[in-house]
Amino acid sequence: MRVRSWLRAGLIVLTAIDLVPGVWAYFFPRSFYSDVPTVSADPPFSQHLMTDVGAFFVAQAVVMAGAAIVMEYRLVRVALAGYITFAGLHLAFHARHLAGMPRADAIALVILLLLEVVIPLALLFAARPLFLARSARDTGPGEHGQAAASGSPPGQVTG
Repeated sequence: MRVRSWLRAGLIVLTAIDLVPGVWAYFFPRSFYSDVPTVSADPPFSQHLMTDVGAFFVAQAVVMAGAAIVMEYRLVRVALAGYITFAGLHLAFHARHLAGMPRADAIALVILLLLEVVIPLALLFAARPLFLARSARDTGPGEHGQAAASGSPPGQVTG
């Protein structure tokens, strides 16, 4: 499988990872609050907060899906950077709030949240050669460099 295909598949996986809790929290906020481990540890329930959380996840999923469809290098990088930012901050919060959780649950939670940081970081790193190749193509004579001569739309991730 080519790097481009892996990158697109990874973006689709990240889209799904955000879409599931997003739809759940937005349309079924009470269930999301009650049934997702650690969420109800901070009462009281707030339908407004839960639907806002759901809306955020759905919005981030839209950006990830857009990056997977368009495969424009700047969009892919920004989408992954946004994902990494949220995932890193989310991990940092939960890593500081493990008190009262069974040890196995705490370990599983940290591992899962760590994967949400590592996967997009790996995608960003794996895609770097594609971005570098794209930059080299675009730095040629004229306004559009060599990208226009290559037949690829400007900014399109190739490889």
